[in-house]
Amino acid sequence: MDEPSPSNHDHAADRTAEQAVAFGTARELISAVIAAYSGRVSAAASAQETEKLLVEQRAYVTERRDLTPGDDEVVARILRDYPELLRRLRDAAQ
Repeated sequence: MDEPSPSNHDHAADRTAEQAVAFGTARELISAVIAAYSGRVSAAASAQETEKLLVEQRAYVTERRDLTPGDDEVVARILRDYPELLRRLRDAAQ
């Protein structure tokens, strides 16, 4: 016997749960990027490099602050692009 098809409510709940997981993962990625910048700032060779890195880091702090669970396109971009960004930042620190 076939299972009854899920209701629209079930689809909405699944979508909301997926958005919440994606949002949480995106925030974690942004936090990791911010932390990677902190490491680079502490190792900066000059005041100019420090200032440049701090400006870049502040942009991610602002992005994390402004991110909401409904920002599907922004969350998708973060999930797509930030793992590579994080790798580059960590590689540059070594």
